[in-house]
Amino acid sequence: MHSYQTIGGIQYYPIDCCIEALKRDPEYAEAWCELGLEIKKMNAGEATDKTLTGMDLFKDEPKITDDKRLYYAQINAANFCFDKAIEIEPKNVEAWYQKGSWAIHWQPPNITDGIECFLEVTKLDPNISKAWHNLANAYAKLVVFSHTRYSMAAAIPVGFGPVTELGIRSRILIAFREKNSGMLDFEATYRTFLSALSRGRPFIIVGSSLQI
Repeated sequence: MHSYQTIGGIQYYPIDCCIEALKRDPEYAEAWCELGLEIKKMNAGEATDKTLTGMDLFKDEPKITDDKRLYYAQINAANFCFDKAIEIEPKNVEAWYQKGSWAIHWQPPNITDGIECFLEVTKLDPNISKAWHNLANAYAKLVVFSHTRYSMAAAIPVGFGPVTELGIRSRILIAFREKNSGMLDFEATYRTFLSALSRGRPFIIVGSSLQI
């Protein structure tokens, strides 16, 4: 269970505060987003699903109560919260990011929805490096190599350090090997990419080619 504060002898957990805020103002986008985050943190299982479907806030929401599969009340409840935040504030970057993170978190992940959300984040604020990183990883899982390279290229100038770059390079290697059998082509492209990284040089994607 998450930490709580005692006010007037009553224990208040963060999720309780979010629900109370939404009772007072159902159009409070930040409270919806925070509630989604708190739901994400809950232990996945039957008890959590039962708790969520029994909440006054959700008990009449078919998107949450009708899917009886294990874990899906939690999955859909968090999605519902992020969607409400976005409905109220369409440019709420945090809600878009958290919805995307949630989409690629559960098993099996919803990669397509994750990509859509991270793309929206990068449009609203191109300087959020973690969104570019997650977008690249999502593309790599779909083995869409040209998009992976572009996203990695965009991520690095906005704050990624050496350790993350190593992870990025590994992800590119995996994606390329899954998509291409011609290792000569891979080696040439990979060397060019690493050279650009080491020199801090910008590069773009033209067709399927890497241009320095």
